Amino acid sequence: MALFDFLNTGQAKGDSALGNLWVRLKDAFGNGIGKQHRELIPSNQEALLMAGKNDQVATILRTDRKGNLITGNYIPELYDQFEGATLNARKWTQVFFTFTQAMGTLTGINLTSNAITTSGAYSTLLSQRLFQKIPRVPLQVKQRLRHTLLANSFADFGFGIPTTTTLIVPNGVCFRMISSGVLQGAITYNGVTIAIDSIISQVASNGNTIGQPLNMSNSYYTSNYFVYDLIIDDDNAVFTIQDTQTSEFIGVLSLPVPNSAIKMFGATSLPQYSRVVNSGVPTASPIFIISEMQVLSTDWNVSMSASEVAGNLGMSQGSNPYTGASLANFQNSTAPVSATLSNTAGSYAVTIKDGKFQFAAVAGSETHYALFGWQVPTGAKFLIEGIRIETYNTGTAVATTATLLEWGIGINGSAVTLANAGFIKLNLGVQSFAVGDPVGKQATVIDVDFKTPEVCESGKFINLILNVPIGTATASQIIRGIYTLKGRFI
Repeated sequence: MALFDFLNTGQAKGDSALGNLWVRLKDAFGNGIGKQHRELIPSNQEALLMAGKNDQVATILRTDRKGNLITGNYIPELYDQFEGATLNARKWTQVFFTFTQAMGTLTGINLTSNAITTSGAYSTLLSQRLFQKIPRVPLQVKQRLRHTLLANSFADFGFGIPTTTTLIVPNGVCFRMISSGVLQGAITYNGVTIAIDSIISQVASNGNTIGQPLNMSNSYYTSNYFVYDLIIDDDNAVFTIQDTQTSEFIGVLSLPVPNSAIKMFGATSLPQYSRVVNSGVPTASPIFIISEMQVLSTDWNVSMSASEVAGNLGMSQGSNPYTGASLANFQNSTAPVSATLSNTAGSYAVTIKDGKFQFAAVAGSETHYALFGWQVPTGAKFLIEGIRIETYNTGTAVATTATLLEWGIGINGSAVTLANAGFIKLNLGVQSFAVGDPVGKQATVIDVDFKTPEVCESGKFINLILNVPIGTATASQIIRGIYTLKGRFI
């Protein structure tokens, strides 16, 4: 730290000098802390830049080349907690040979569940969605996983489309885990690796030295889960590995795109993937278990609505958010099964949310029927934003008595039976068919939107309730229609 006489000579003074003194701060490398406008910053600068805190790590705030502070939002593109026994087919494609994959709520997804040591075995998990890297919009994948790699095996994950057992992914950016326990970051363009380097250790423990390539063959690493982040920016890819128990980054690499490369990768958009391969015969099966993952695009200066986020993450009303299975009663080129109306059981399976229905005209009574009784999947909640019911007469014309249909909704029941006292019940409206109404006659559509949405909790039931106070039991008169439960999972 130098002392300067700024009122007189402006020259540096010793500690004993008289005069008006001021301090010019320098960092450990001798770089001045104070900077002129647009002065270049040395690569080893330790200036007092603005920083924030993420976990226990300080992160310098970013600006664009004009000096604007980047304050954009995260846009969630893909998320999966890998819970339950069924992988979401809307989100993932499984490609494997000899290896098998298995998933469970307590185990995540294991890409090598059958523990095979056969040479040439491979197991790949590939996202259905493709992700585009847009300039000034970094793309990030975060995975929490545990892995053990042995001689004659390797694993990788990131963005790209791997080819079975071929080490180099044709186009993409990935973490690469080789059998020695060393981790690398790699960028490939049209089948050629244009940049590759080892992840650098930030810790001096478990067999590692700060500043040297990180090695994760130690049992501390192979028996625990760590968080891996890959962030693709315009000019480089950043790889980090975090020990969530200590909040430390145990490994970091910033891999630049070389000047000789036309660009980072030769594809407009790429899926996210994870893969493990037996390149020979390992002494034991490699292990690769993912417990959670997320893909984000960042630095957007836009805000998505809650509905848009739900749609983007596969939590819209049309499918189970965990398995991807369709929730509607909508069979291909087939009429809906005629419902057996009951007060204590749903006419359709508890896994069917809404869709097509039909039932034979029944005698008028005050009995309430559970035409649909849908159980919200465990782990999710359903936000009900509205209901639409369309009904028309088929089979034969309405004969001696008019048909009157009263509709309601039961929410948050602990069982499908309408005798359950836990339902919150709301009236939806009335439809009717007059005597003589012909086949094809449509009743007035019921279309209700809730200004304040209703919520059904995890594992609870949403019942479409039907009451026919006026009617004649006529087997040949079929009431048919479509029920739509509007909303999304939350």
